[in-house]
Amino acid sequence: MGVMLEDRRVAQGSLKLTNYQKTPIFRVFEMVKREAERLRRDVLAPLLGRDPDDLRDQLCIGSIEHCAKLLSRYAAAGCQRVHLWPLGDEPRQIELAATALA
Repeated sequence: MGVMLEDRRVAQGSLKLTNYQKTPIFRVFEMVKREAERLRRDVLAPLLGRDPDDLRDQLCIGSIEHCAKLLSRYAAAGCQRVHLWPLGDEPRQIELAATALA
């Protein structure tokens, strides 16, 4: 199911597993990872005019651990400011960034 949250200017989707034995949760995670790769390759790379493989290690999209490592690399390279573009629950994403990545 998907709904548009107009007041927050985001779309939110949900998924209900009705038979976890037929569709294991790891399969759902793999599908989500594949979709993220597709978006990086087919949407972000052309939009930015960049090679999709180069973007994989440069975009702060993924787990907290991935984002923390990436931002640490940026800081070590002298980066003093980053701009966040939360997708989805903006307040929660900002909270996570402030607490988990501090």
